[in-house]
Amino acid sequence: MNNFLENHLPLRDKIYKLIRKSILNRELKPGYRVTELELSKKYGISRTPIREAFRRLESEGFLTIIPRKGAAITEIKEQTVIEFYQIKGALESLAGKLALKNISQDDIKELEHLNSLLKKFKQSSNDDSEALAEQFNKIHNSFHEKIINLSGNLLLMEILDRLTKKYMRFRLMVEHTNFINEVIAQHQDIIDSLKKGDINLVEQTISKNANLGIDLIKNYYIKED
Repeated sequence: MNNFLENHLPLRDKIYKLIRKSILNRELKPGYRVTELELSKKYGISRTPIREAFRRLESEGFLTIIPRKGAAITEIKEQTVIEFYQIKGALESLAGKLALKNISQDDIKELEHLNSLLKKFKQSSNDDSEALAEQFNKIHNSFHEKIINLSGNLLLMEILDRLTKKYMRFRLMVEHTNFINEVIAQHQDIIDSLKKGDINLVEQTISKNANLGIDLIKNYYIKED
């Protein structure tokens, strides 16, 4: 945190990244309260960028804003995790099945390229690089978005975009576990199913990938609280 003011990001983005990282690393536990005044005094900045950061964190499921009292780190409810990944898995499975009508060899190559890039950014338990986590997340999102976009269903794309933004915390939490190898392996299974053009296998592999998210969050976040 010593270099907090040394980069050139807007203040709201600095505060956003700082709090988000502390939540993902479990330095800030669910239920812990943070206030605009507290952070304003700590960093010698106005409350406006802090308020803006709070709103973004709330939209992504990290914070719950409490009027006139600041914000609290949002509790992780097991049922919410299960419901999110059930819905995400069902919708992405549908996207994958629809994508079979549109996918080309070039699209397959792009998915394989994205998955190969993920291998370069595998995180270990002692990896504390925020930049690395950001890059991994960007590539991971691109992999899933590629398949969703290939569905050609605009409403489906819109629904999934809103859903993943609202629960961005869950996806980032998965990437802060030590099971990145499993994520990459399952992505390869999805690619192989798309290559074969097997509609049932596409559904199975995408659903299995969603279920992995449930297991990782339940085992490594919820049970530790």
